[in-house]
Amino acid sequence: MEVHTAQMGRELQPILIIDDAAPAADVLKQQAVTQCVELFENGLYPGLRARTMDMYNAFLIDIINKAIALTGCDLPAITQGESYFSMVTKSPGELSPIQRVPHFDQPKPDEIAVVHYLCEPQHGGTAFYRHRRTGFEYIDESRQREYLPALEQDLQRHPPSPDYIHSSTPLFERIYSVNARFNRLIAYRCSSLHSGDIGAGFRPVMDPYKGRFTATAFLRP
Repeated sequence: MEVHTAQMGRELQPILIIDDAAPAADVLKQQAVTQCVELFENGLYPGLRARTMDMYNAFLIDIINKAIALTGCDLPAITQGESYFSMVTKSPGELSPIQRVPHFDQPKPDEIAVVHYLCEPQHGGTAFYRHRRTGFEYIDESRQREYLPALEQDLQRHPPSPDYIHSSTPLFERIYSVNARFNRLIAYRCSSLHSGDIGAGFRPVMDPYKGRFTATAFLRP
């Protein structure tokens, strides 16, 4: 296991990066594919999800808390949450306008979002953004009142191209990115503006062994 930390953008949002996170990632992926068969769509995620095994959630909480303690990363220790195995299955033409721009998971900086890449680098990592009009790189409850109306106006005036966002645009500036790597795990605040870093011309692959297959989680103190 190898642990790195960084601070992103002008607002210095913390991110934790753990390589070789799971001791037997190939076995974990095999268990995910064979055991987690109840698939569903959830929220704005552009694909299918399945709830993880209880043991995986416990693993995430343990490894992230240890990494925070080891590095002093400015993320809260966590005790609970939910996690999902996730696979991107929507083609660019199927995306709604709000799925073509960065998003925040919750307006709660004291909660953590996690992506555990169980796919190869060509499927794309995760990128983080600054909203040009407001200058915001994260959205908490107090900023929502300004950000959400501003974003709605932006989308009307400058509709995003029918594709996954993968670089700076007239509405958002890309400030940081993490490449995908098999068994790499990243953790960041749920309030950070981010998006899957999925390249131009993406074509979804429905085979979990060949597509953009990850585990994602939302964890709380």
